[in-house]
Amino acid sequence: MSSLLFSYLRVPRAPSQKILEEVLSLSLESWFFDSYRSTWMLPLLTESGKTGKLGSLNQGGDLAWTSFAPASFVAYYEQFIAPWIGCPGRIMLLKTPQGQANAEHIDCTPNCFSSPQYKLRIVLQGNVDDLYFITKAGQLKIDFDQVGRLFVIDGRWPHGMKNTSESDKYTLCIGSPWNGEGLFHKGGLLEEKAQLSWNPSLLPDNYQKYFEDPLMRKLKLCQ
Repeated sequence: MSSLLFSYLRVPRAPSQKILEEVLSLSLESWFFDSYRSTWMLPLLTESGKTGKLGSLNQGGDLAWTSFAPASFVAYYEQFIAPWIGCPGRIMLLKTPQGQANAEHIDCTPNCFSSPQYKLRIVLQGNVDDLYFITKAGQLKIDFDQVGRLFVIDGRWPHGMKNTSESDKYTLCIGSPWNGEGLFHKGGLLEEKAQLSWNPSLLPDNYQKYFEDPLMRKLKLCQ
């Protein structure tokens, strides 16, 4: 079964304040701006520890922590997340300034659209329910009471976010090559409370427009 959203309840809450203290001590040059999603990104676990825009690539290489990775998050991940998911995934920290929005997008390529695209999210600061998904019937908002600050989405759903909180929003994102390992076996990572099961007929008619243009992505990574 593939769904838009799962509540994520089987691990302790991340030490958000400590992680943010370490992140805020970094220089602004540690971040890069992703024009497709219209958000700032900090690479934490990437292929060969690559930083900048190259840290967003997934080409099958071994993953390594970057020098930016907060020690408190590394310890939390290795104790509480890694034992569950088995296969590691690239990890990025997203920052959306107060009052700004993330561009509406799909978190996978057209070539991967035929299979579930699970992405783990941990909101360190900001409103979880600022995230919304785009369906044929309109926007579907997140029910914070159901999901808390740790949850899994299916990246095939077009989605966006407007930061309505009184501070910058920070979200940890774990994605490919991890794609759901550890979720569904007996006693697995998730206590499943799907809010919208995957049904292509519920996609907006123009959902293809939310994919990142391959040529623009290639040009972006060459900048």
